Parts: sequence; structure tokens; C-alpha cells
Amino acid sequence: MEGSKLLSEALKSNVELLAVYYTSSNEDAFNWEELGGELISDRQMEKISSLKTAPGILATVKIPQAQLEDSRLILYLEGISDPGNMGTIIRTAEGFGIDQIILSADCVELFSPKVVQASMGSLFRMKFHYSDLSTLKGSLGGKYQFYAADMDGEEHYTAQLKLPAVLILGSESHGVSDEAKEDDVNSLSIPISEKLESLNVSIANAIILSEFKRRSLI
Repeated sequence: MEGSKLLSEALKSNVELLAVYYTSSNEDAFNWEELGGELISDRQMEKISSLKTAPGILATVKIPQAQLEDSRLILYLEGISDPGNMGTIIRTAEGFGIDQIILSADCVELFSPKVVQASMGSLFRMKFHYSDLSTLKGSLGGKYQFYAADMDGEEHYTAQLKLPAVLILGSESHGVSDEAKEDDVNSLSIPISEKLESLNVSIANAIILSEFKRRSLI
């Protein structure tokens, strides 16, 4: 992770720091001695940075592990491939009170630098798990409602929404899987202009979550 914002968020989230590097222009940004920071040159920072302009602070943290827990609303992400979308979905989810996300195996690498950067620290406070949808249905199907964002579904403004629930979001290119369209899943659509084929998945996520919030369900 890179930059003072992400390091500050990591420190507030009690993640385990593995290594911290900083340049001379950032000597007053943190108590580097307390953090075990190592001063390196601007040239060294540019070499290890994944950004076009190195912010001068870079750290590695231990990837957190979490067990599946009961939550009022869980996000299930299928095949989300764009790291910017993934990071934005995570940040938006935290903003609406979601604390648990489950991912299919073909999603973008969760802790890649671009996802970490786009999540703006929300990644550190979210619980993550990997599962296929059929396994998830088997685990939660008896007590959870399943909803999927799908253009052919009922408008989310008028649909009956109940908790606890799992909200399924599909890939940017193909939408949700066939299994997410089965009878045990309620499809939710967002009414948009006929000029558009679909919305960006991170935008769709925000719109549907806002409806759950508007109804005081989350």
C-alpha cells in the first residue's frame, strides 16, 4: 500500500505491518521509529512503487484472515475483473454498513495494489471469503434471502427486500451467472434509459445498497 492516507487507515484498523519505507520528504509524516520505518532514497522508492508518481511512503501488511459470520447483508461478487471497480465496491459497501464480502475464485486479486489503492482503506476493515455460489447457497440458503443485480429483474424500487440477505453482483462483461438467475434468487433491476445497455457494476452496487439503506434495512 502506498501513501500517507492508506498508512493512516491501516494504523487505525490494527492490521499487522510487515515493512514500512519512506523518503526524506516524508520524515515528519509519522513516528517512523515507532513504526519501524526504513528511510530510502527517492530513486529506490520509484523502483518499488506501483504508481506513476511515487508518494514517498510504502508499506506491506499481513493479509487478514476471517471466518464466515452472520451478517444482515452480505455482498457476493462474481467475476469482478477490474481492480478499480473492486476497490470502489469495497469502499461503497463499507459506507453502507456492509462488513462482509464473499468472492468467486475468478475475481481480480483482492490485495493487488490497484484494489488496495481504490478501496482507500476500507479493505482493511472488511471481512472476505472465497466461495462458489452453489456452496454459499448450501450454507446460507435456509435462512438468507438471495438477490442478484440483473437487467431482467424486478425494479429494485418496488421489489420486496428482506434481511438477512446476500446481494449478488456479476462481472462487468457478462453480468451474473446462470446460477444467480435460478428460482431461489430474486433478480433486481435498476431502471435506466434505453440508450444504455447497463450500468457500471460499482454504480449498480451503490444504487441497490442505497435502496436497502433508504428502507432502513441496513
